Amino acid sequence: MSGTPSFEDWRAAAACAEGQASLFFSSSPAKAAAICRRCPVRAECLYDALDTNAPGGVWGGLTRQERDDLPTLPDAPAAAIAALRDHLDQLDAPDVESAPTEGTSAMDGTIPNPRPAEPTAQPVPLPVGKLLAWAADHSDAKIRKLAVQARDAVDTLRARHHTEQQVKSIDEEAAALEARLAQLKEQKAAITPAKKPAAVTRDYEPADVRAWAATAGIDVPTHGRVPQTLVDAWRAAGAPTRQSARSEEE
Repeated sequence: MSGTPSFEDWRAAAACAEGQASLFFSSSPAKAAAICRRCPVRAECLYDALDTNAPGGVWGGLTRQERDDLPTLPDAPAAAIAALRDHLDQLDAPDVESAPTEGTSAMDGTIPNPRPAEPTAQPVPLPVGKLLAWAADHSDAKIRKLAVQARDAVDTLRARHHTEQQVKSIDEEAAALEARLAQLKEQKAAITPAKKPAAVTRDYEPADVRAWAATAGIDVPTHGRVPQTLVDAWRAAGAPTRQSARSEEE
């Protein structure tokens, strides 16, 4: 159902139109008031009760006593219903605990006003800069002294924060450079050809060793590498050259 029901057809749109009429004339108005708070034609129902001077029961969520306490309404029905709707909106409960409790002895007992107390407004804290400016211009010398100390502390903290941020930035940049250097080294190693083993450098002439071995009567291969044991024996003999070996032979 869309739109606002007209005054004539409000009963068909009422939340209590489902056969719960007896609930609105019971000894406990709590359940009836709860149904009224979700009713789309609550204001029309209340106006009808006022217009017909209903003696009892819950109408529009209000008991007889509460209806008697309503302010004076405009004469025009539409204006009166609009005023009642505004008034009921102000009385709507935020929770069930504010509604009347079960077991009320009198049918027309007062339903407590469910509106919560307005919270106390909290002052908005001043920003640090405005707070220091206020303290610096204060008439109390102690407050002005505290302002100077606080400003010095803030300046110190700002300088320390700036320094630590610089150090952090340098460390991050250094770590990034080290990671990049390691990556470049890996790339270089992947594309660089493998080096051949370095040739062994001899500090002797194989011909000299063979000539000495021939004069000493030691068998030595005529080709290939000279055995290391023969080289050691040649050194022990003073490492004679081929010329000296021929002179001894003559």
